[in-house]
Amino acid sequence: MKRKEGMRHMRIKRPMNLLTLIHASINVRLLGAIAGKKKSAFPLSIGAYTFKKELKVDNESNFFSFGLYKNSSGKKAIAKMWSGRIKDLEYHTLQNESMMYQVCNTVMKRLKRSMPKRFQHMHIPNFITKLETEQSLLLLTEFVEGESADTLDSKQGLKVYLKAVDFLRYLGEKLSQEERERVSRRNAIDLALLYPFILFKAIITHPRTAKSLIRGVPIFLRSLAILSRKDQTGLGHRDLHLGNIIISKNRIAIIDLQLCVFSYLLYDYVVTMRIHWTEKGFCALLLTEINRRYGRGKDLNTMIKGLMVNSATHSLTGNSASKATVDSFIDYLDFAVNKHLKFQRLT
Repeated sequence: MKRKEGMRHMRIKRPMNLLTLIHASINVRLLGAIAGKKKSAFPLSIGAYTFKKELKVDNESNFFSFGLYKNSSGKKAIAKMWSGRIKDLEYHTLQNESMMYQVCNTVMKRLKRSMPKRFQHMHIPNFITKLETEQSLLLLTEFVEGESADTLDSKQGLKVYLKAVDFLRYLGEKLSQEERERVSRRNAIDLALLYPFILFKAIITHPRTAKSLIRGVPIFLRSLAILSRKDQTGLGHRDLHLGNIIISKNRIAIIDLQLCVFSYLLYDYVVTMRIHWTEKGFCALLLTEINRRYGRGKDLNTMIKGLMVNSATHSLTGNSASKATVDSFIDYLDFAVNKHLKFQRLT
């Protein structure tokens, strides 16, 4: 019986596995450009929920459509839908998000009575259902009322952000073996194998960044040698900016789990810094907190700089961001490749 269980676990196909991402990043994107995209219409009803309206989301990308649904008791749900003829990277990230909501909901339900007091007000929206057709994938989850954490000042925003990071790490530690097998992973080898593809795509997409991107290569490679010796990994969101944390009266909800995997915990911090790079006060506080949690020294500097280079390179593979956003990513990259930089402060 144990052998059969082990074989069953091995057959689990993780939505964000390495081969899937490489395939989507190269072949699928090229085919997708040829095939084009056709936007699908939202279903008029999904189970007990009825479509009310399409939502306009303040996002520079147009990979997904969003719709508001409501049931007869007035309970709201939000639909996130991918449309396309080719299953591209965004399709696979939405599959991953669907799976992560289900995994997190399951472990939270199991831990309900034993949840530490500091996390009792933390929340992951409830998964409702997933619908898939030949040219669309729709995820329906609980609609969370409230304001995003980016309305807070830097100190309060950092406090909420760190609680969200710690909460995800805690959930990751409490997953069963079967649940852990469903979650994708990113280690130093994965980062190394993916890096040439994203580097090439970033240079092609934004040629003016080529010099900075190439200067970042040895920095990233040096960081891999240290990361491979470290075991500072856990369940990470990997897109945890303050806009993905919703605050209501009684709870703090973490949304948008598309990129959530087991990875280096430092990676969450450097992604957050990249997204909030124009908010220097927040980033300075975050760097101080990183030093408090991880100590100081050459190894930490090297790891942070290497992961910053990797994060910046990823961000520059897309062509839908505004010029101001791209300029912010470039400034973030240039900061990381500055050989005189010490990460105790931003100035």
